[in-house]
This record gives sequence, C-alpha cells and structure tokens, in this order.
Amino acid sequence: MVAIFRNSADEPSSRRLRYEQAIAACAHSLLTTDESSALEVAARALLSATEAQYLFIDRNVEDAEIGFAAENVITVSADGRDGVGLDGWKMVAWSTMPAARQALSAGEPFMYVVEALAGSERDQHFDGFTDEVLKIPILIAGEWVGHMGIAAARGLSWTDDEVALLGAATQMVGAFWERRTNRHELEAALDASDRQLRYQRALAICARELLLGPDESALERAVDAMRDASGSSFGFVDVVEDDPTAGPTLVKLLTSVAPGVDVSVDDYEYWKRVPLARIPTAWARLRDRRPYSHGLGSINEADRAQYENAPNPRISDLKLPITVDGVLAGVIGFSHAESHQEWGEDELELLQAGAQMIAAHWEREAAHARLTELVASKDEFVAGVSHELRTPLTAVVGLAQELRDHLTSFTNDEIAEFVTLIAQQGTDVAHIVEDLLVAARADIDGVTVVPQPVQLVDELAAILVGLSELKASRVGVTGNTVEVDADPARFRQVVRNLVTNALRYGGPHIEVVLSESEEHGILEVRDDGPGIPEEHRMAVFDAYHRAHDPKGQPASVGLGLTVSRHLARLMGGELDYRFEDGWSVFSLRLPRSAE
Repeated sequence: MVAIFRNSADEPSSRRLRYEQAIAACAHSLLTTDESSALEVAARALLSATEAQYLFIDRNVEDAEIGFAAENVITVSADGRDGVGLDGWKMVAWSTMPAARQALSAGEPFMYVVEALAGSERDQHFDGFTDEVLKIPILIAGEWVGHMGIAAARGLSWTDDEVALLGAATQMVGAFWERRTNRHELEAALDASDRQLRYQRALAICARELLLGPDESALERAVDAMRDASGSSFGFVDVVEDDPTAGPTLVKLLTSVAPGVDVSVDDYEYWKRVPLARIPTAWARLRDRRPYSHGLGSINEADRAQYENAPNPRISDLKLPITVDGVLAGVIGFSHAESHQEWGEDELELLQAGAQMIAAHWEREAAHARLTELVASKDEFVAGVSHELRTPLTAVVGLAQELRDHLTSFTNDEIAEFVTLIAQQGTDVAHIVEDLLVAARADIDGVTVVPQPVQLVDELAAILVGLSELKASRVGVTGNTVEVDADPARFRQVVRNLVTNALRYGGPHIEVVLSESEEHGILEVRDDGPGIPEEHRMAVFDAYHRAHDPKGQPASVGLGLTVSRHLARLMGGELDYRFEDGWSVFSLRLPRSAE
C-alpha cells in the first residue's frame, strides 16, 4: 500500500516546532543513557508532538510458535491507558501483515487506512481501532530490526518533513538498542571473564590443596573454593558405596555451606545416605561418567521425590562424577537454595577439572596407604623370614653339633631320632626357600611348570608322610582318587602350603576332601577354625599379606598362599577361599587328565 503524505508547506510552523522539540527530547533521552526508561520518555515526547492516539515500538523476533513476528516493546496512549485493550498486538506474526512487512523490510515507511485493508491484515485489526496508521522501520547497520508506529484518528496525516523527523527518531531507537546490546554483550563478556578467573583461582587452590595438601582438611578447603567460585549455596562430596540392602549408595563425605545459608540438622541427616535407586536419572548419567544437573521445576519425575521432600529443598543441583581407575568412586556437587542456576560448558569443564583433581587426590591417598601397608608387610616379611629360617636352622645346627661332639654317648635310636629331626627341619627350610624362589621368579615371569598325569591321592600321601606324626594325625582324608594334569613338584608345593596353613592357623579338625567335576579334579583343605576375618578375605592371596595376628603364632613368610594361587593358575587351575557352615575352605581346582 502506497503511503500518501501532505506537503510540508501546508502545515503551520508551530507543529514543526513541536516535532523538532520532540526529536530533541528523544536525542537527550536515547543518546545519553542506556536505562530502559529512556525509551518511554522518548515515546511520550513523540506522541505529544504527533497528537496521535497511540505510539508504539515493536521489535522483530523469532517466536517458537508463530515464527517471524513483531513483539511490542512499548505502547503509550494519549488517554494514559497505555496498552489497555491491545492484547492482540503484543505479538503479531508478520505473515498476517504481508504488505507492511514488504515495505518496512525494504526500509520504507508504511501508512494505511484501516478500512482499506483486506484479508489477514484487516482481520488483525478490531472494531473501534484507529483509522490511520503510520509505521516507520527501525534499522541497525542496514538490517530491519523493528518499527515505530503511530495510530491516529481519521483525518490526521503526516507531512514528508514530519515523517523524515520521525525517521530520525527511529534511527535513535536503533542506536539505543544497538548500544544496549553492545553493553549487554560487553557485560556478559566481562562476567564470563570474571567467572573464568574465579574458577581458575579455585582450581589453583584445588591443585595446591589436593595435590600438595598436608592435612585431612585439604579436600574441604578445595570444595569451599569451588563452591565459592560457582556462587553456589552448597558444595558437597559423596562417595559411592555398595550397600548390601539398598545397592549403590551416595554416602556424604563433606558438605560446604556458603556464609549466611541456614541448614537444618534434619537436612544433613536426609542427605547422609542416598541410595542411587532413588535418583535413577542421576544414577544413569553418573554411571556413564556424565554430569547431571536439574532445576527443581524441571526435574525428571523419577528423581523428583528425593529432592522435593528434602528439609531444605535445592532449587537447582549439579552432580559431577569422580572416577578412580575407571570406576565411579564418588560425586562432587553444587546446589542453589534460592535461585535456578544454569552451568555453561566452560563452567562444567572447569568443575570437571576439579573433580579430576579429587580423583587424583584419592588415588594418591590410596597409593600412599598401599605403600605404607606394603612397607609394613615387607618389614614383617623380613622378620618372618628370619624367624622361619632361624628356628629350623638352630635345631639343625644344634643337633648336628651334639652328634659331632658327643656321638659315642648316644644310642642308635637317639642318633636315628636326631637325624630324623635334622631332616625334617632341613625340609622346612627347603620349603621356605622354594616359596621365596617361586615368588621371585613370579615377579619376572620365570616360573615354569611341566604338567603330567598326577593321582591326587598318591601325591597327597607323599605330602602327609613328610609331616611329623603329630601333625599328620590331625589331617583326615576323604573322597575318591582323581587324576589331573599338573606338575607333581608344584602340586605338592601348593598342597603342602595349604595343609601347613591349616595346621598353623586352623581349628582342631582338618580335612582334605577330594572330588571332581566334569572338567576339574578338586582338592579342598578344610578346617573348623574361626576362618579368615571378612575384611581380609579379598586380600588373603596378596603377597606379604597376613590375615591372622602373628602374636603367639610361629612367624610366617606371608607368601605361601600367593605362591600357591600363582602355581595353580600356571597349571591351568584356580585356588579360591570361602567360609561356609563353620568351615574355612581352600579349594584347589586342576584340569582333569584326558582319558
């Protein structure tokens, strides 16, 4: 639709003066401040100068539902009822106003009379609306971004000069919007830079505390720093434990609370232990080594109850996985108590770096604990080896010296008894040395086995013959003979270690039970003693580990079970431990011989 404007010569100078004064007011308001109220001041000045019914400013937007549209920014009216009854103009799709869009997008003003409209453009207007409307495009760097509109009663039109002056006003609006956009972008950039700096400082504190921290509160100080950097109300660290009843469970290790945030005792207790089955969505993401975040209003339905029922609800929450040796070991998290918080990719990346530092801290602590335990075990090992070798060697040397110095004073039976004792004690020394050699070779993969058909009963009998009569009398043998493929010498070494272990630490009743399965021959050494304490059962086959208190017991090297399992596996079998029905059971499985 073509806009028709009156010639400026037909208009009194007083009207032009009002326009010029309004433009000056616009300039003063829009070009000297970035406050949002400046736009209203300018709009009212222009409305007064034009003597129109309404003046409105719309900005182009992309709406998810209606597409490209004009969104009303401000509307002022001559009667002071700004925007009243104009709900239909808050957001208008440009597809309903094709003629206006065509002119404005080309940078041209557009004027129309309502009654001359047709189609969707006529439908957009309603009864009682003003008769004449002028719309002038707002451009930023040549791009159409919105428009200013003036609606007036029939008969009030605008000269070319007035339209030009109003066009200058729209340029000021464009400059105002551009300046505000630039300011917001600058503020956002400065804020992002400030956040980056805060996070980097927090990571520096984490590195100092977690990688070099000398005391147990290092982790707490690191979490405080990250919580402060993120602006969160709460920071927390949980460890993942496997609860026998509830399954994988988050167990609270520590909580960091921002100054001024009140937390009830009930809230601490509520979050002390949280089975991950209660927050399945969070569990699924954490299990996949991915962060989990939510707002209280948008939380997944499956997780909702856990968060909504908290004594002190969190408005938003973030959990990051802490992975140690490829396993989810814990979670570091941050919560907001009063407002919703979105975490950007850069923030998540920096917080994940903190989580990785905690993982390294835990790995270092675990390695230090293992090293301390290993050093203690090896010290005990050296003492045990010394005692184990000294005891039989003392007997061997003492008896041999007696025979050397007083041979003629002993009877033949006494001499035979001395020789038997010397042989037994020497055999004990040989067994200890053999375990040490196997352990040393295992470290360099130098142990070899030569499998051949072996009758379990025959080899077991040879082992029991080597025991003293008192010890042999404590060992009962049940079951049928089974033939397996094994290295005879290595088999005897394994079984001798198991029987010796039972004699030393087991109960009064010891049984060796022989059986077979489809693929294996099975030899079980069982005793009715108290068994290995539960906390030691996973480590009983570790080198230098001793599950029993050595006090009051003959010292042991702590390699027998380690060597025995290693040899069993080299022979294609396995050695396991279990405690059932009051019996401590070491079960040796070896491949059956082919028939």
